[in-house]
Amino acid sequence: MRAARLVAPLASLALAAGCSFGDLASGHAEAQKAVDEFHARLNEGRAGEIYDAASDELHRSAARQRFVDLLEAVRRKLGKVTGTKNEGWQVNARNLKTYVELTQATRFERGEAHESFVFQVRDGKAHLLRYDIRSDELIMR
Repeated sequence: MRAARLVAPLASLALAAGCSFGDLASGHAEAQKAVDEFHARLNEGRAGEIYDAASDELHRSAARQRFVDLLEAVRRKLGKVTGTKNEGWQVNARNLKTYVELTQATRFERGEAHESFVFQVRDGKAHLLRYDIRSDELIMR
């Protein structure tokens, strides 16, 4: 009975925020799939495809060639991704949109990095909004 009293207000909050409860519930899984796809494309040298599939917001904040150059530098200096582990995540709804942030500990052929991904979930698909990478090996090489 107590749980039933919590479900209605939570569902109302999701609807009032302008996003579907489904986007909130499935956002993490969609974002994790998008990280896996990001890494596969990075490993295959398809950085341009990563940019092209990203959100309009990323396109407005980063020039295509600059973003591609960054990802190519990551691949050139660190090599291919050999494994990644989720360090944390959160799903938020704001401004009528659903956002998912994932933090990953990622192993590359020649080093390790901490990656941060922010996705906007629209129509059941995660679109890259922001990518950040921290790696001593990336800076030192």
